[in-house]
Formats: sequence, C-alpha cells, structure tokens
Amino acid sequence: RKLNPQLRELCQTRAGYARGSKFVFSQHCKSCRAVGLSEEKITAIPHWQVATVFSAADRAVLAYADALVNEG
Repeated sequence: RKLNPQLRELCQTRAGYARGSKFVFSQHCKSCRAVGLSEEKITAIPHWQVATVFSAADRAVLAYADALVNEG
C-alpha cells in the first residue's frame, strides 16, 4: 500500500523532533513543504497534542511517531 505523502512526512518530521535531531527535523520540514503541508501545520508539529490544525488521521500518525521514538 502507498502511504499518503503528507502523513508520511508528518511522521518523519515528528520523529526527528521527538528524537531531538535538529537536522532530521529541519530536512523533513522542507519535505513537508514539498508535499503541500501548510506552514501552520509544520509550525505546530512540536506541540501537536494541543494544536487544533490537525485532522484525526494526522493526530494518529503523530501519536504513532511519538510511540515509536519513546518506546524504541
């Protein structure tokens, strides 16, 4: 199956942020823009839990990324 590119980039960007990798986070912010994510969403990735810009699918992917990083 093919994963939606915006969801893929949300996951990778959040994983970079959660892991504390400024390089990964910044590179995937660029990729987020390339796949059409809004600046509002990109800016909200570090505090996604309280942001109101994400859909239910976005939030599920962001939570999954946190779980992968924090339990790995």
